[in-house]
Amino acid sequence: ELVHEKKGQVFMFIDFHGHFQKKNAFMYGTEFPVYHPNYMRVKILPKLISNFTDIFRFGSCMFRISEAKKTTARAVFSTSFGVHQFYTLETSYASYFTENRETEPFDKEKFKELGLITARAIYEYQVLLEEEELLRKQKNQGAVPIKTRTPISEFINKSQAKTRIICK
Repeated sequence: ELVHEKKGQVFMFIDFHGHFQKKNAFMYGTEFPVYHPNYMRVKILPKLISNFTDIFRFGSCMFRISEAKKTTARAVFSTSFGVHQFYTLETSYASYFTENRETEPFDKEKFKELGLITARAIYEYQVLLEEEELLRKQKNQGAVPIKTRTPISEFINKSQAKTRIICK
């Protein structure tokens, strides 16, 4: 009911899950055709999280919705309510690989760290969107764009080749 009421106002939704099968944390994201503007955008938040911590593995993320998953919250919210930034954050109950490929156990502090890093990545992503919108407006008005940190298009171009290789 709340999503119906707020339709068009929900920026992002993250569904948190635990699992036993894989180590580390990773995300399932919404699926878009390669020509769609959101094809790369949905990969930015997981990429940012992976840049901030080795607890999260971008290479384990998947951005597709199989037939068996059409009734998951991620699929329903994306198609029925137009929430394109919808993720399932999966986290191992047991352990994660460190940068040196050593196995470390997840504990309360690591889960807390992942939560803080996810919040930071959401903030950074929002800043990227705002800066991209500012540049777009300046360009449309014929103004000389002021230098912002990094517009999304630049972020995507820098990581696009790597992203295409490791995203499923």
